[in-house]
Amino acid sequence: MAKQENNPTSIGLTQYLDPSYWTWAAGDPTGAALLQQGAGAILTYVVQRLEAIGCEVIEAYGIVHDKDEREVWSDTEKALVVEPKPDHLHAVIKFASRAKSAPLDRLAFGIGVEPQYVEKPGRGRYAFDNMLSYLTHVKYADKHQYAPSEVATVRGPDYLGIDAQRRETWLKGRAHVKKKVVAENFEDMRERVLQGEITRDQIMLTDELFDIYSRHQREIDDALSAYGQRRAYRAAAKLRAGEFSTHVVFVHGDAGIGKTRFATDFTSEAINAANAHGERWQVYRAATGNPSMTGAGRKCCCSTICAPRRWTRTTGCCCSIRTTPRLRRLGTRTRARWPRVSSSSRRRSSLSSSSTTPVRRATWTRRWTSSSAAWPRS
Repeated sequence: MAKQENNPTSIGLTQYLDPSYWTWAAGDPTGAALLQQGAGAILTYVVQRLEAIGCEVIEAYGIVHDKDEREVWSDTEKALVVEPKPDHLHAVIKFASRAKSAPLDRLAFGIGVEPQYVEKPGRGRYAFDNMLSYLTHVKYADKHQYAPSEVATVRGPDYLGIDAQRRETWLKGRAHVKKKVVAENFEDMRERVLQGEITRDQIMLTDELFDIYSRHQREIDDALSAYGQRRAYRAAAKLRAGEFSTHVVFVHGDAGIGKTRFATDFTSEAINAANAHGERWQVYRAATGNPSMTGAGRKCCCSTICAPRRWTRTTGCCCSIRTTPRLRRLGTRTRARWPRVSSSSRRRSSLSSSSTTPVRRATWTRRWTSSSAAWPRS
């Protein structure tokens, strides 16, 4: 005979409402019909079955979760999609004592499910309380919040009263749940940052990523910095090897005609074209600087500048784009003109006051016309 100390004083039950998962409903129309009558009817029958094998149940609460969601793979869309979870029962049952309980496998037999669907509570004095709170997802802000009135009480105090007394404490428990989730996901996020799969923009604009960042800011910042430096050195090495070249597009015109917007749209199109061919590009926005080093190796640099008056009398936007030969072959030819620059201006003018490279000595400098928003050619 199994020792009584192995008998749990409380258990949690989770099971789909498909009759094939219940021994007393599979092949029995009456049992299958009972599964459609709600948590109260199902749990009442389960308690009767447990009492029939000698258990004494003093508390029993249950709810049908019919609004949960899950991610599944779609063969049609070739991606993960969110779909509703099948309806399932969550129940929490408490026994009078260990002597009035039974081993887990015998309890599962009495309930009519496989043993893996019956679980003991976790360690700690709040384990049973945590199971009660999960019935409505009150501690899990990212899950559907069920109303306390949806929980059926078969034995023990009314769940509505328990919820009224414990809700404030349960809501405070959300912080502990979030902290646990963050700890589990931190290393995965850090690795994805180091691989360049997650950017700072994504971190700041995504609630889940920001939760992790707010608790591990120094480590994530170090990962972002490390990836940026590695990308910069790799970009510089590829430049020296001639694997791609730097193209500079100068857009000029009167104030307010949309130069910056055009430059931004042009840069976005370049990034999208690169991404479509397996290249992970980002944009670096700054007044001046080396696009491969100052921009942490980003493939596009977009800056608004004030050009020397001897070159042009208007402000302009400069877009620097590094392209590989393969991507240049995929692009379309553009209409552009060399800016008319006097020889004296070429000697004295540059895109940056800190740069010693004359404007006309840039790898590729063209005056970009408003009608030629296409891929640049070398």
